[in-house]
Amino acid sequence: IGDATTAWTLVGRAAREELAKPSPDLDLLVAAGEVMLANDGVKEARDYFERVLALEPGNVAANAGIAHVLEAEGDPAAAKQRLAQVSALQPESASFEEELAQIEKDPKLAADHWIEAGRRSAHWLDVTHAEEQFETAISSDEASTGKASAALGALEEKLGRPAQARVAYQRAVAGGARTPV
Repeated sequence: IGDATTAWTLVGRAAREELAKPSPDLDLLVAAGEVMLANDGVKEARDYFERVLALEPGNVAANAGIAHVLEAEGDPAAAKQRLAQVSALQPESASFEEELAQIEKDPKLAADHWIEAGRRSAHWLDVTHAEEQFETAISSDEASTGKASAALGALEEKLGRPAQARVAYQRAVAGGARTPV
């Protein structure tokens, strides 16, 4: 968002006016919630996100905003639960799995989220991010080497890079994977 104070100057008045409308601009309310959260206005951010969710319960951005509010309020378990719901609503997006990995305290669970983020990035052939996510999974929990390396091997194979796929599959087997994929 950049400078949150400047952002609020741009959207604040319009957002407050939208709150009073029966059919407000939901994107503007989400933006206002994000700006308030960046300005440490956690309660106000919650108000904006909840208004959006009252009108559109499946709104991904507002649900993600509530997850961030829950985290800011010191409820990481509820934040993780909400982010998991958001991730399920966006099965093609790696970003929510990354967020789950970043707030997860258990290294094995964090690695699982990193691997899922990598798989989602690989689906879109976002090679750089997928590789980073798989490597981050391994650094989070060495026991994930087999699973992460097998997923990387599958990506390399999909890209038509047999030498890199072979290296990744060998690493997967050395890491405990029973089968490469």
